[in-house]
Amino acid sequence: YKMKICVPHPYHDQGKVMQSNSGASLSGFNHMQALSKYCAVYMPASEAEDYGQNLHGIRQSFETIDSSRQWFARQAFDGVLMFEPNVDDVAFFRHVCPAPIVIRLSCCFGRNRDFMNDALNCYSLLRPFDALAPKSAYVAEEMAKMVFDPSYLHPITNGVNAEVFKSIDKLQARKEIAEKTGDQRFLEMPVVGFCGRFEPAKGAY
Repeated sequence: YKMKICVPHPYHDQGKVMQSNSGASLSGFNHMQALSKYCAVYMPASEAEDYGQNLHGIRQSFETIDSSRQWFARQAFDGVLMFEPNVDDVAFFRHVCPAPIVIRLSCCFGRNRDFMNDALNCYSLLRPFDALAPKSAYVAEEMAKMVFDPSYLHPITNGVNAEVFKSIDKLQARKEIAEKTGDQRFLEMPVVGFCGRFEPAKGAY
């Protein structure tokens, strides 16, 4: 049996994701690739099509609440995975889809604090078996200060593709970076690699 996951975002076109220059889109795309090794992932599409092994586009039928319930019953998804706290989507899914909803939270104070407002509104709609999954313990701790029941918060950090990011000789790596950048400090000082905005929500500390 392979778990079926519904992702209400079309993260299948790597070219468009790379052009968008959006960390959230890139994260969503990589999540889909990683999940497809273990689950059958279904994303919205105008017509049913396959994007790769276990990555599927599916045509949705959401004309009325009743027809939407029937559609989800036929699909028998094991879960809904959202990459943004979208209040309208959560309000819809909780009424028509019996599967648990998991919402990934990349930050807490982004977009002039609108992100936090959206996350709190989504929290208010969650059923007992749904969850918010912040990408760092910091985000979970900040969210926990503002909610009645922090048991809905399950921090899960982003993973790393171990086939791409492999350990190599540290001195050799320092030499290569020093050569490419023309900066000899890479050979003389401690080096820490980090990809993302340098802020507490990203978990760098």
